[in-house]
Amino acid sequence: MNTGLGDAENLAWKLALVVRGRAGEALLDSYPAERRPARWRRRC
Repeated sequence: MNTGLGDAENLAWKLALVVRGRAGEALLDSYPAERRPARWRRRC
């Protein structure tokens, strides 16, 4: 998947839960760490 689309999808579901009151704002704190370049996330 295109990295930009993956980032958008990741942020979208988190924002949706926070806006609807189903998750706390702390959930958004995980976004930057998950946004690291794919080469750092996928080590074989």
